[in-house]
Order: sequence, then C-alpha cells, then structure tokens
Amino acid sequence: MLATIVDRADGVVATFFHLRASQLAVLSRNGIPLVRLESQHKPDGPLAIDSVYIDNAEAAAEMTRFLIARGHRRIAMIQAEFGPSQRRAQGYGAVMRDAGLSPDFITDSAYSEESGARAMKRLLERKERPTAVFGASDVLALGAMEAARIAGLSIPNDIAIAGFDDIPVAKLLGLTTVRQPEFDLGALAAKTLIGRLLPGGLEAPGKSHELKFEIMKRTSA
Repeated sequence: MLATIVDRADGVVATFFHLRASQLAVLSRNGIPLVRLESQHKPDGPLAIDSVYIDNAEAAAEMTRFLIARGHRRIAMIQAEFGPSQRRAQGYGAVMRDAGLSPDFITDSAYSEESGARAMKRLLERKERPTAVFGASDVLALGAMEAARIAGLSIPNDIAIAGFDDIPVAKLLGLTTVRQPEFDLGALAAKTLIGRLLPGGLEAPGKSHELKFEIMKRTSA
C-alpha cells in the first residue's frame, strides 16, 4: 500500500492505526509529507510526522467521570482491538481505578454495531450486570443500545449507555457521547499538509496539534 502511495501522492493525510511511525519511513525517504489523524503517537527514531488529534484518553476519562457522577459504579467498556480504542480504554481504566472501582473491559474485533451488540449480550448474561456501558465508539454503543432494547431494557432507567465520536445519528437517537470536532480536525490536517507542500512553507515536520473535545449529554445516560 505504501509503495502505491509513493508512486501516486505528493502528500498524505491518514490514520494508519496499524502502522508504527518507523514503518512509514518510506514516505519520508521519498519526500512525501504525512499528517496523521487521531494519533498522539510520538515519532520513534528520526522520522518526524505531523499529528492532529484530540486527547482520547482524557476524553474517555471525562466521560467515565460523568457516569460515576450520575451514580454508576458498575461501568463496563466495550472496546475494539485497535486504533484509538486503546487510549480511550486507558482513560476509562485510570478513572475507574482512581475511584476505587474495577475496570470491566469487553473486547471485540471491530468497530461495528454487530460487535457492540455481541458485547452487550455477553454483559447482560452476567448475574450482576453493569448499570452503565461505555462504547469506545458510537457504532459500538449503538449496537449495545439495540441489544439492550431487544432484551426489554429501558435506556437509561435499566442501563445507561454512552459512546464516543458523535456521529450524525447519535443526536437523533439521544446517545450521550464524546464529540470530536471532525471538521476542524480534517481542516487543520489539510492546512498542515498544504503548508508542507508549498515552497518555503511550514517549519520542520513533527508538530502535534491537539483540539478540544466535548461531552454531549443526552438521554441515553
């Protein structure tokens, strides 16, 4: 894939969740600037990559604090095996431990509603089920909401559900979630890349740009 990019692109804005910075060195060697979205990854070795992101760990921590403030003590987190889910899990876990509570992770293989539904079914089979579920993405949370409804549970009276990302349908369905400024993230990434491509443009690469998140409090939690 990277070889194809080298042949066809002057610059790249991408996530590359599965690749380390050192694996992207082929772009640097070929003079192709890269801006990573959703990454707080610090360059390993001489490779310098621009990053545009929100603090995923702190955003998840803030959502966890919100759920605890609402009176929840048994809070489970549905996470995926890759991407920003890992940092979101770190934030959730840290707050749970600081509050004297036990982190409860349910991991599935992908970001999908099907994954969220599978995880929720596992949670609901427990003798002592959680009173709140935090999805590491909105699609996981939406799958969890559907599984809870099929089980005859009322949201949030029987179980509260929260997500992460604030995708368009989240507001329609009343999902409490973490809002990422997606437009601003994309615009800043594009502006940064263009600055790298223009003659006499920005200073040396390797800059990190952190934008603010927001907790969207709705009816699901």
